[in-house]
Amino acid sequence: MRNVFDITQLGAVPDGITDATAAIQEALDRAGEVGGVVAVPPGTYLTGELHMHAGTVLRAEDAWGFGKSGTATFLLRDGGAACLLNLSHAANASVRGLCFEGGMLGNGVHGLMICYSEYNGGGHEDAVCIENCRVAHFSGDGLHFKHAWCVSVRQSHLAFNRGAGLFLDGWDAFLCDNWFSGNCNCGIRGGAICSSVMLTANRIEWNRGAGVQIGNGDSLNITGNCFDRSFGPGLSLGSRGTNNLFGRNNYPDCVGEVTVTGNLFRRSGNPTETPFADVYDSAHLRLTQCRNVTVTGNVFAHGCDDDGKGIDSPEYSVVLDGGEYCTVLANPMQNGALTKNIVVLQPGLEICFMQNPGHALHEKEAKRR
Repeated sequence: MRNVFDITQLGAVPDGITDATAAIQEALDRAGEVGGVVAVPPGTYLTGELHMHAGTVLRAEDAWGFGKSGTATFLLRDGGAACLLNLSHAANASVRGLCFEGGMLGNGVHGLMICYSEYNGGGHEDAVCIENCRVAHFSGDGLHFKHAWCVSVRQSHLAFNRGAGLFLDGWDAFLCDNWFSGNCNCGIRGGAICSSVMLTANRIEWNRGAGVQIGNGDSLNITGNCFDRSFGPGLSLGSRGTNNLFGRNNYPDCVGEVTVTGNLFRRSGNPTETPFADVYDSAHLRLTQCRNVTVTGNVFAHGCDDDGKGIDSPEYSVVLDGGEYCTVLANPMQNGALTKNIVVLQPGLEICFMQNPGHALHEKEAKRR
């Protein structure tokens, strides 16, 4: 087919040994000239850093499992690279069905990356789509989006990276039906700004930091996700260590205009590897000096590891530290935590807790005595 470039026809050998960088990059460059498609047949391709172009598609037949790569894999060969696939200045590009394997090479090497020196560095929306991909074992973040504008990540597995599964500094992100698992940092970590994000129907599990940590941003819709066995809070919103001053002009480090709805929080705040510097990180949800946040219809449950062993956690369900105009309403909390379901470290302005039924495990035991 015209405008479809098969990397094997340009010399890429799918043996995982032969350096395929030049052949793959040639296919990407040719596709960039005509707005074409780069096709990747099954196999493992050893490669260095690659650069996509605007309006192109990189695709393979998607097939991957939890513990292994799928039919078509790009295997990183260069520990000195910034990333394996660079999507900067590749507006409207799509990546579909590939596995990206980092082998923990180097220090801070990312899987897929968009990176500019300033916001709107690309001059317009990135509008990049990543779909049905697996990105694993990178020494940096699985996906690293710095100063990005408009990204979509769907039905992908971001796992076992030394950094976060996804680092997001930017706005307009659609994160749907993904699996963020076993990353050494957070499942999703926000940068200096993280705004206009739809986080829907994801499984976020066994990450060594928070499940999701966003320190500054607004217009966040967090709906229908499963947060399971995070080693920090399942969801942490807001920045600590700032003055409790409200208003956009004098309180820049703030998370505001957020809905947290219909999520399942299980076994968060697991301190197995490192004791918490802040004991209140053993929580399902931390809200720190947030504004206009609604938390409703979520379910909280404590627990230990899958085999019934390990440390039972968390100590708390919801920890609130200041803030204004926030509502925590109708969240079932029976046995949601061990010590206490709701903790207010610092009272805020017009904070509403209503109809959150149930008791923490030790609260219930104390009442029985």
